[in-house]
Amino acid sequence: MIYTKHQNKAINHEGENILVSASAGSGKTGVLKARVLRKLNDGVDIDQLIILTFTEAAAAEMKSRIIDELKKNHMDHQLVKLDNAIISTFDAFTLRLVREYHYLLKLPADIQISDTLLIQMESDIILQEVIKDFYLENTQEFRQLVKLLFSGNDHFLEQGILNLARAFKKIPNYFAFIESYDQHFKPSMLEKAYDEFFAFIHQDLQVIRDKFYDYYQDNYRSYSLDCDLYLDQCLSIYNALAKEEDPQTIMDLLDEFFLPRKPVKPRNTDDWLESFDQGKKLIKKIKEEIQASQLGQDKAYIKTWENTLDRVQVILKMTHQYLLKLRQVQIQKNLYSFDDIMAFAIDLFKNHQDIRQKYQENINEILIDEYQDTNDLQDYLISLIANNNVFMVGDVKQSIYRFRDANPKNFMRILEEYQKMNQGMAINLIENFRSNKYVLEKINDMFLEIMTIDKGGVNYSDNHQLVSGYDDDFGLNQKNDPLHIHYYDPKTIKIKQEDLSKDQIEAHIVAKDILRKMKKRQRIFTGKAYRPIEYSDITILVDRKNAFDTYAKVLGAYQIPVDIYDKTSFIQSEEMIFIHQFLILLNKLRNNDSQAFKQSLYAVARSFVYGIPDQEIIHFLISTKADIQAFLKDQTFDLIKNDLLSLLEFINIKPNVNLIDMIYQKTKIYEKIAYLDKPKNRAKKLEYFRHLIGSQKEKKFEDMIDYLAFIDQRSDLDIEYKESKENIQAIKLMSIHQSKGLQFPVLYMIGLSKKFNFTENKEVFNFSPDYGILTYSNDQGIYRNFLERLFFKKAKAEDSSEKIRLFYVALTRAKEEINLVLEAKEELNLVKTTYNNYLEMLYDAYHLEPTDIIMDIENPEIQVTSDQDYQQKSISYKKFDFTEDIIDQGSYSKAENTFFTDQVKVALNYGQNIHSLLESIDFNHLDQSMDTLPENIRKSMIVLSDSSLFKSLKEPTFYKEYEFIDQESDQLRQGIIDLLIMDIDKVIIIDYKLKNIDDLAYYDQLKGYESYLKKMTDKPIYGYLYSLIDQELKQMI
Repeated sequence: MIYTKHQNKAINHEGENILVSASAGSGKTGVLKARVLRKLNDGVDIDQLIILTFTEAAAAEMKSRIIDELKKNHMDHQLVKLDNAIISTFDAFTLRLVREYHYLLKLPADIQISDTLLIQMESDIILQEVIKDFYLENTQEFRQLVKLLFSGNDHFLEQGILNLARAFKKIPNYFAFIESYDQHFKPSMLEKAYDEFFAFIHQDLQVIRDKFYDYYQDNYRSYSLDCDLYLDQCLSIYNALAKEEDPQTIMDLLDEFFLPRKPVKPRNTDDWLESFDQGKKLIKKIKEEIQASQLGQDKAYIKTWENTLDRVQVILKMTHQYLLKLRQVQIQKNLYSFDDIMAFAIDLFKNHQDIRQKYQENINEILIDEYQDTNDLQDYLISLIANNNVFMVGDVKQSIYRFRDANPKNFMRILEEYQKMNQGMAINLIENFRSNKYVLEKINDMFLEIMTIDKGGVNYSDNHQLVSGYDDDFGLNQKNDPLHIHYYDPKTIKIKQEDLSKDQIEAHIVAKDILRKMKKRQRIFTGKAYRPIEYSDITILVDRKNAFDTYAKVLGAYQIPVDIYDKTSFIQSEEMIFIHQFLILLNKLRNNDSQAFKQSLYAVARSFVYGIPDQEIIHFLISTKADIQAFLKDQTFDLIKNDLLSLLEFINIKPNVNLIDMIYQKTKIYEKIAYLDKPKNRAKKLEYFRHLIGSQKEKKFEDMIDYLAFIDQRSDLDIEYKESKENIQAIKLMSIHQSKGLQFPVLYMIGLSKKFNFTENKEVFNFSPDYGILTYSNDQGIYRNFLERLFFKKAKAEDSSEKIRLFYVALTRAKEEINLVLEAKEELNLVKTTYNNYLEMLYDAYHLEPTDIIMDIENPEIQVTSDQDYQQKSISYKKFDFTEDIIDQGSYSKAENTFFTDQVKVALNYGQNIHSLLESIDFNHLDQSMDTLPENIRKSMIVLSDSSLFKSLKEPTFYKEYEFIDQESDQLRQGIIDLLIMDIDKVIIIDYKLKNIDDLAYYDQLKGYESYLKKMTDKPIYGYLYSLIDQELKQMI
């Protein structure tokens, strides 16, 4: 293979640490492989190298390539050493280390990675134990913490401990760090933090000034002398704000900020200077933020920090206890995560100099792929064994895994050290061997505009621009029409087809364009020649997956085959629902337990395995007592009954994995899944589940039932499983994250106007490596202090930077053509330091002016086929409740002890349906969550959210259907609050009513709620009734 000059340097340079900064499509992984093979040919033994990747597939591919090369060159002596070579992921490397030196770490020789769900189960138990211990100890500091930050339950304590524990476990030797916490965070750090906070304010002011200057240039000398004078005066004021860096001076200038009045438009003049209102609005927002942080007085920031110290010490102690107890249980039960294994590996090298020295002296080189994806612990581990012999390849512009703790600053730190301080060799690979040169030009045009150190984490103009690695006459470079923007006007389209959502409109546009390409047999370059386009050449990328079903249905209406890359729930797949419910049924039968027996029987009986008609099942459930004994006598269920009874005697006699084998055999589940879609994938899931149960050694049947029940109760958890994909003749629909490392001839991007999910951080406790544990201050009211706000600003900036890098990853997947579907916008408010969505990013970078706007969408001529071949099949499991007995108990409800007529019951049933709809609303993302509501209810909730009450909220936490039990006068009373809002300075109760809100019984109901809440918080409590029909909000308490 012929390599470029820079690739050859990366392959052959020796004698120092090397960082290869390799842009997309530049062959960075191939260079790493070539370097390994070159070293082997030079006489370095394979077991003298450590080769680390981030995926098992990459490690396996690397090992396969090396084996082929060794065989080709008859290097049998190297093949013998291959089994002892380290060619693996970071996780596999550290596990190997810990197993090899387990005796030094006082760990079992067979230590292994445990199922994360088993660890989570133990974690939940320990968490509750710790909180209970502190309630029993009942110190004054703990009581003050709970009283001040009570949010309706112990959720803030649970999340605070877990949040801090996760953060601490990212620190080497975190137990020692916690024990010396006060030595790390002292008042001396505050002045630097204060300056950093105002550096962000200064940056915001510069953006405002720059945008005003654009407005100034567009309008200067366009109207009158008065207008020019006005513009000059405003520019002078904005310039003064933007150039100032001293915090106190900035605050003084903001207090004095006042713009002159814009000249009045003369009579009989059509064209006149428009206002620049965005600047004033943002200045006001900055002033409010400084005021809310209580930074007006000199050195006030010290007081705001000191105010939090008592609460910090309490939560620190609780977190320490939690981690200590968790470690004890992990050692006792041999339950370890990859994070734990990494911590052990670091301890091994830190505390055993001989082992560390062995690796430093005997390893020729440590080679690491995708270094931009390393986290801080991985970076630290490498530093412990490095001996000026580390070879790293990566591209900081493709660092998109912050949610996995990847820290691109590690890459940038090393790059700067090597480039500016000559502490190693930095090599840039900018030649791209993937994409058409015109595609590369369009990508460069965009990221030269928007990717900087502040926005993106890297200066794109600093030797990061993409260059084609091919000559101009190469076949790939012959197509010079790389970027197609499909503009549409949703308002005009909705006039004719009001039921179409934006997602549907964009899917229609893409479908029609795909069919146009297929009809004209668009040419695709294969590397040597051109051929007509196929469906598999086309990929649709989205930022998020929530509209996958919508896209698939629209594309299916055009008979376009779609391969959806969506991670479906493991435990909620049809075959796993059956296995889970069958095990529950087996357990119920074993214990003669008829409670909640009917749900499992219904699920198993109507499943794809037994297929008993619904009518027969329901007849049994409603016409008999329907308990275990009735089930055993009913002939309808003979097949199920015989299978279950044949298994009973083997419970806790045979290992659970053997019991699973018997269930598979008895139910003939492998034969049954053959009639479902994707039977191979389903078979793999069943095998994986069997393997998972087999790995849980010494577990009883009851443990397996508890394990599955735990997953079922926690909607945020699932069994970790990666489903393999097969190449089929269909377009691909996937997220941008899933596209990393792939390439596509034709790329579409849709959903670009959707707002980024910059979820507001509502945690009561956060941790910053720079500033320690952060929480609310409580001085003249509860508020977020400047340290918290600085932490949030940094996190938001990092999130925004990653969004820019994510878009770089998306666009650089395209080989020949990029298609962007964009909402046509005449004007966008871009006076900000971050973007709200990719639409803003594109308009800003390309200075877009929409043309050829799509104004109408015609329905496809070919409708969906009856067999739904092209639709995504989804299977959902619904629980059925056949409760027959209603428990009579006290209740904080107007309906208590009231006799209901049939008419009243109908009304109540309707009200309950409305309440279930309201429970689905996400008040943090109102627009998205109300799309499916009936129009009258949606309008009513918009009125509520626009009310002065909602606008007065500062940092609310919303609880829907908040249920509680209260003891009053020796009587237990139960209540459910429709909407409970916990704000930092007040508590709000809202009870929904269909229409009438004048009944005095409602007042007593709200007073009951208030009585309970007063026992839990000192915050003022306000109670409201809201009429959904009349859209009236009435304060009652």
